[in-house]
Amino acid sequence: MKKSLIFSNMIIFLILITNVTFISQDHNAITTNSVPEKWHPVIELKAALTPHDPIIIGNDSGFDSYGFPGDGSSSQPYIITGFSINNSAITDGIVIENTTQHFKIINCYIEVNGTGIHVMNIASGTAIITNNQLKDCVSNGIFLLSADNTIVANNTGLNGHIGLRIYDSTGIYAYNNSFIGSSPSGYYCFAGFDTHSSSNLILINNTIDGFDRGFSTRETSFSLIANNTILSSQDYSGIFLGAFSDYNLIINNTISNNSLYWGIRIYNSMFNEISYNTIKDNFQHGCYLDYGVYHNYIHHNNFIENNNGMNQSYAASDSNIWYQTNIKEGNYWSDWDGSNPYKIDGSNSYDLYPLHSPAVMDWTDFQFSLSNDDIYEDNDCLDDALDIPFNKTLNLIYNDVDFFRFTINEMSNVTATIEFVNYIIDLDLFLLLVPFPGSPYEILARSEGTSSQEIINFVELPPGVYYLLVKCPTTFYLHEYTLKITFINKTIIISLPSFLWVLATFITITCVTSVIIRKQKNCTSSN
Repeated sequence: MKKSLIFSNMIIFLILITNVTFISQDHNAITTNSVPEKWHPVIELKAALTPHDPIIIGNDSGFDSYGFPGDGSSSQPYIITGFSINNSAITDGIVIENTTQHFKIINCYIEVNGTGIHVMNIASGTAIITNNQLKDCVSNGIFLLSADNTIVANNTGLNGHIGLRIYDSTGIYAYNNSFIGSSPSGYYCFAGFDTHSSSNLILINNTIDGFDRGFSTRETSFSLIANNTILSSQDYSGIFLGAFSDYNLIINNTISNNSLYWGIRIYNSMFNEISYNTIKDNFQHGCYLDYGVYHNYIHHNNFIENNNGMNQSYAASDSNIWYQTNIKEGNYWSDWDGSNPYKIDGSNSYDLYPLHSPAVMDWTDFQFSLSNDDIYEDNDCLDDALDIPFNKTLNLIYNDVDFFRFTINEMSNVTATIEFVNYIIDLDLFLLLVPFPGSPYEILARSEGTSSQEIINFVELPPGVYYLLVKCPTTFYLHEYTLKITFINKTIIISLPSFLWVLATFITITCVTSVIIRKQKNCTSSN
């Protein structure tokens, strides 16, 4: 698992309620013209903005020609900050392409007749785009093309065709952005986020209001869309997973007030998990699973007053599951009668275990690391394995192979357990020993079933250093699982009857030995 996204020291993001602020064309004042009252400004400018022509950088030497501070290294990236680029006659505001240098675009205001910030064909992990304001950018607010592991955070955008467009990229980390469309229904304000041919995206804590679609994906897989607020979608859906968008996790989002169609729509995509979302007051179904949608997993969502009081979800196929299989809990439906399973429109599908009250997720326990993983990363080989505690359940994220290490000091019985959602992912568990430093590991025990749990029980494991390997037999990325390891020291595994038996045996042996010694002494004395 590559340290590309989400934090190595376990940072927890909370919901950021973003208010939109834009800078007027005189570059000295903040204005709220044409912005709905709820988006009136509440933040201050961090720096005085300097009017600037478009910034076009086509290779590494282009940074030097502008004289930006920094040297392009990871510790001293080039800093592009404090500029106002405002010209309706030009195409793009800031364009950076074909570079390997590190750079940051910070605190710029851009209002152009094309794309505000266009980054393409750059070295992985070299770009950070944060705290910029983008207004009326006709094409895109921000467009990333072949820009792996770029961070996009705390930007605001008003109007524009697309807020953030991601194409042919992996590992994009976009959080705390706010994109607002205010045009009438149509295809001008198309989507807050639009992704294509991309994977391992982390899109969290963003606010999208007034676009035709909140999130729109095509060929986007192994990604996380979490804790976003999507309001007033004016045409298609709050979240639309388009063709070949597989193995995504859609969790803890609020999707409400779509004025024409659905809360969430999925088309021709498989193996997605939709959970803990609040989907309410949408004109048609809260969740619409279209043709070609199979093996998706929908549970612990709150469906509230969607589809004008009629059935709140639709599925063209029966091969999707509407509850969490291992604990038999489904979704909350505001129109459920409280007795029978909840019928899904369009198929012979049911939520067999509807919830009697809305589901609540403890978002503060949903943690990330900068590698789409957990705090034990990178643990992709024995040398990088970290020690894990005994008798504690670890909440982990699988994105490749995971190695863990533990040490026992006395002969012990050891039990290792992993749990996961087997409908979405299948993991296997192995207990390993390295006979001597530098040698290949030996597999002492394995658990390779197809259920939602794998368990290894090893009786009388000798003292030493051991490893656990968690591995998926098929290609899979980004999903949660738990790991717990317990041990019982063999020196204390004695029941009371056994203890009494041992004690009696000891006393008997002691007595017999005493008698023998006494006899030997008597024999010696008689001689």
